[in-house]
Amino acid sequence: MVIVEPRVAGYKANVIIKRTGFEFSNRVEAQGFSSGIWTLWNNDIRVTILHNHKQFIHTFLIYGNDTENFFFTTVYGSPNISKRHALWNNLFSLNIDCSDPWLLAEDLNAILSSVDRKDEARLRNIGCPFFNNFLNTDALGQLSFVGPAYTWTRGTLFQRLDRGLCNNTWSTKFPNVAVHHLARISSDHRPVLINLYNQRINVSTQNSFLFLAAWLTHKDFNQVVHNCWKIDLSFKENMLHFTNNIKDWNANTFGNIFLAKKKYSFKT
Repeated sequence: MVIVEPRVAGYKANVIIKRTGFEFSNRVEAQGFSSGIWTLWNNDIRVTILHNHKQFIHTFLIYGNDTENFFFTTVYGSPNISKRHALWNNLFSLNIDCSDPWLLAEDLNAILSSVDRKDEARLRNIGCPFFNNFLNTDALGQLSFVGPAYTWTRGTLFQRLDRGLCNNTWSTKFPNVAVHHLARISSDHRPVLINLYNQRINVSTQNSFLFLAAWLTHKDFNQVVHNCWKIDLSFKENMLHFTNNIKDWNANTFGNIFLAKKKYSFKT
């Protein structure tokens, strides 16, 4: 799992990472409320940190048998244009051989063309030439995605700033990859899930857990989350604890929204 722009560093970052339940981590420290990259993993994956940079972490991943491996670079492009200009040259200098599988992902803070941007103010919609040149020079392609096209929004401005990129060797190695743009929750970015094998999970809709955005509007919701989260539990255990408690809270305090919808629905 990768987290960018965490807005905390030092001791606070150590505490939060420990609570996630992941066994290992590596990070580029945040500077105030900007920058910062966290990479978290468990012992079922072997991660070699090859290079820590202010705008990316370059790694080599091995999992399963030794044939399941590739280079993975997680990127947080600086919102400062002059600093971001240097990013493309620094990535190019990694000098990845075209025969080696290479995946890059996360928040590049740049668009490729006007298709990646929508705004009511009709500001200048133009792609970043340095970003385009980097893709062409390193022969990288974009991974297709499922979900809304724009991964970042502020006011009436929508942009696709988060994406997955790979070379031809990587795409051949993982032909069934699926990229999902997930729902935004208390953030201006959508999380991006990259599923290497596009595994389908059969879940009964009757018993599945659905997070309701309307919960965020209730004055007690933050306290409910705080009460559910236990320092001595792992991330997975905390999520299970939260799921069980929030279902009860939804039914007894917030009001079961699904029953309400059935009650007030009618046929036209």
